[in-house]
Amino acid sequence: MFFCPFCKTHLPENQTFCPKCGYAVVLSLQFYPSIQHKSRYVLLALLSMTLGITSCVISFFPYLYFIGMVLVVPAIAFGAISLEGIAHKFNGKLIRLFAITGLAFGVLGYIFNVLINSEVGTSSGL
Repeated sequence: MFFCPFCKTHLPENQTFCPKCGYAVVLSLQFYPSIQHKSRYVLLALLSMTLGITSCVISFFPYLYFIGMVLVVPAIAFGAISLEGIAHKFNGKLIRLFAITGLAFGVLGYIFNVLINSEVGTSSGL
């Protein structure tokens, strides 16, 4: 049982074209799932990079300390998930670059949040 990936019409097994939209099922259906999975890893890598950069910027505002620390966790997690997901499946150099950038900025965001907003080493006026 096959379905057209664009109009979701039920197709018999020997059908080469979708009768509703004319999509060439034989040529393209086998490549459609890999494109869909690759876009998921692109999205995760971009989210990782965006959240990592945002956590670095937010770390310089002491009153947003908690938000910066919350953003660090998904930045690192999304970067790791996208790197693991493309490890042996795709030749995605750009995805890998986005994911590594997200991981690096996530770790930097954590370090900035800890160092900038810590009370260690500050004089308390004793």
